[in-house]
Amino acid sequence: MEDSIKIIGSPANAGANGITALTKGGQLTSLANFAIGTKWADSAPITLSKVAGICGSHANGVVAFGGTASQYLGSVAVPMAPWIGLPAFEHEIAGMVGDLVNGLTAFSAATPAVDAQPAVPATARTPALPAIPATPKQESVVAQISFGDDGVGEWKRKSPPPFDVELMAGDGNGVLIAGDTASGFTKLAKSGPDCKCEWIKLPPLRFAVKQMTGDVTNGFVFAGAGQMAAMDGKGNITKLPALNHELVAMAGNPKDGVVALVKGGTVAYCTDLTKAIWILLGGPLSQPAAATSGTDTGTGTQPAPQPPAPAPAPAPQPPAAPVAVHETTTA
Repeated sequence: MEDSIKIIGSPANAGANGITALTKGGQLTSLANFAIGTKWADSAPITLSKVAGICGSHANGVVAFGGTASQYLGSVAVPMAPWIGLPAFEHEIAGMVGDLVNGLTAFSAATPAVDAQPAVPATARTPALPAIPATPKQESVVAQISFGDDGVGEWKRKSPPPFDVELMAGDGNGVLIAGDTASGFTKLAKSGPDCKCEWIKLPPLRFAVKQMTGDVTNGFVFAGAGQMAAMDGKGNITKLPALNHELVAMAGNPKDGVVALVKGGTVAYCTDLTKAIWILLGGPLSQPAAATSGTDTGTGTQPAPQPPAPAPAPAPQPPAAPVAVHETTTA
């Protein structure tokens, strides 16, 4: 899956709930489970003018977002199922988590202040430039939307986050945000499901986080700077063996394991992150990468199990010698 950029799903129960990936071209493709012979299947084309990411689940439906727009798909891998638009977000969406059952939470990235620039008169070689007014800093905005009996609601802001948000993970039960990753000490804060829930700051991670996945019930997984770590529901951090491949995107949690997109187009999954034995699934646009030795118990990968080869046909044998048959009669 060479051009895939995002993935959602979980390896729990051999991927029984399915995984879904988004390609750079804006195509959604899914794998219903990890059983041998299961093939990737495309959904109806996303109709957004640009697509930045996806959230949701293979079972409950997927949301795609880009710019201030987003739309959802109720039936994944069904080409005739239509995408349905959601209300516009107030700023460009930088990330979104949740699903169609428990609601969605999205955030916008902060933008720096811009100083005023005076007008520049024309010269013999350059045209005049108009004055540019000062622009104040735009803070990160976190908001959520739900699906009720009366249909889709409106985006409602959560309490202002305590720092500029760069990453977010979670679901309808609450979210975790991360920021200041460039410093090498990633800031973390969590909030509950209500819009008025206050943000609770957590101890920072001691590396620059580039990928984050999980939920408040089963914990979170972090990756970046060649490191991986997990955090349980109480905020306890455990360092994990790092994946020995360049990580493009990941989904899952510490309890159920993680499914990942790695550079080169391969999908891999790991159900026990403390042992970090990753199984390669390949992808719809590429073949699985060459696997390392099956004895690697640290950061290597193993190929997905394959069906046994058919038994060789028996060699032809010379005809057997005739066997005498003795008949007996009774009086």
